[in-house]
Amino acid sequence: MFEHKKNEEGFTLVEMLVALTIFSVTMLVATDIYLTVSNAQQRTLAAQKIMGDVRTLFETITQEVRLGQINYDYYVQKGIDLHPSGSSGVSILALKNQINELIFFRKNVNKVQFCQEESADDCDPTTGSGWVDVTPEGVEIEDFKFVITPSADPFTDIGGQSCTGTCSGDYLSYRCDGVSCKYDTDGNNFQPKVKILLKSKSIAKRLAEQSQITMQTVVSSRVLRGEVVNDNY
Repeated sequence: MFEHKKNEEGFTLVEMLVALTIFSVTMLVATDIYLTVSNAQQRTLAAQKIMGDVRTLFETITQEVRLGQINYDYYVQKGIDLHPSGSSGVSILALKNQINELIFFRKNVNKVQFCQEESADDCDPTTGSGWVDVTPEGVEIEDFKFVITPSADPFTDIGGQSCTGTCSGDYLSYRCDGVSCKYDTDGNNFQPKVKILLKSKSIAKRLAEQSQITMQTVVSSRVLRGEVVNDNY
């Protein structure tokens, strides 16, 4: 009689531990790759969303500058110095739109606000009740500044006025408001223009979905009001 021996070959404990270790490492690597790719996609989508939202707001403001005029009278009345050596920019953009309405943009806390003046003091920075938020949902504004040049209205005839002291500096042309020197132009471009700086971030709860964006541009008013007066002092 022939005796059939059972095949008792199998995995040893050591081999099972090695196999489990390799499997675990493989799963960890795969999971890490998946999470990395997923987080990268979420960051990309978040960046695209905030970019689109902020770009829409940015283009709205730049269009108002192109089609409108700088409201220099507002800055004079409020005693706001637009001279570039006086500050890195102003926090309120005062404009006159195409139909000569007074409109304003500003940063208030972490929001961009818009105001259209319909009656006196509607757009007062402190007490005005006409300000409305125009910041896209899910976006927080960190910085919002405007540098306006020339800082004196280039369309105002100031002939015959004189300044106390001597106007000097890095720029080629200066003007006087009757008392002190006001920056006028770099000598090459007289048309009013605004440098806009906007820094924002998303306020998503998940860290992977948070994103920051900084936008900056210089836009000129396309409204022509005749010959520019450029008196040197």
